[in-house]
Amino acid sequence: MVEEEHSSSIPHTLQAGSSSSSPSVERQTSRRTERSPTPQSHPSSSPVQSRDPSRSPSTSRRSVKRTSAFSPVPEEEPPKRTRTAAARDPADKRRGQRLFGVLTSTLSQFKRESETDRAASAAHKRAEIEARLANKLKDSERAIDAVERRRGLVWEARRVAEQIATGDAQRKTSRGMKRRMASFLYTPPPPPNGRTRRGEQERLAVDIPTSVAPSRGDDRDAYAVYFLPGKTLPEQEDALNAQEDDVDEAIDRFDDTWDARRSQLVQQLDELKRKLRQA
Repeated sequence: MVEEEHSSSIPHTLQAGSSSSSPSVERQTSRRTERSPTPQSHPSSSPVQSRDPSRSPSTSRRSVKRTSAFSPVPEEEPPKRTRTAAARDPADKRRGQRLFGVLTSTLSQFKRESETDRAASAAHKRAEIEARLANKLKDSERAIDAVERRRGLVWEARRVAEQIATGDAQRKTSRGMKRRMASFLYTPPPPPNGRTRRGEQERLAVDIPTSVAPSRGDDRDAYAVYFLPGKTLPEQEDALNAQEDDVDEAIDRFDDTWDARRSQLVQQLDELKRKLRQA
């Protein structure tokens, strides 16, 4: 308002001074006017051009508000929104609460189902792990049992093979020694008396031991003495012939017994070998 009054008073001042001032003053005034244009020089930006012509000048000055960007007057804040009538409606409020309850129950049910599914999945995984461990343990036990069974079969087969080898060696050794010793005469062992140990059986010439332990002085007379004279008597020839016949019969009986036993051992060994191949 003050600027408008000032701008309106500028022409009067110029008119009053134009009659009394010199031409230089007029030139200075015109230059100052060109440098600082007044609202009248730009009618498009003057607020006076936009006022209602029906109103009086004083009213338009008081009511018109300048739209300058540098206006010191603060702008009014927009009014706050008030609640609508629909929000204050009890039916809408109950419907909102009901929808919120349904949503809450749905979320709770989903949470429970998720926890149940998670627990079921964990239990299923745990059951699978336990089943795998049980199967692995069973496989280990079966492998250990197979190793132990194979080891037992190996030891059994070795024992049977040793029995067969020992029987064959005894047969060969006994046949050779008995046939050789049957061609000698021998002194009969002394009859059982006080010098004979208790429980000691009578030794016969045909039962020649394959090995004799070291004997003491009082045990030397317990064994027979084998000899062969340079010239035998008829009785001695008959004794030698009978002795050789007895040895041959004993060897034949031993061979028959050993052949039957050996066949059984061979069958047992073959069965063990078959089991070892299958193991």
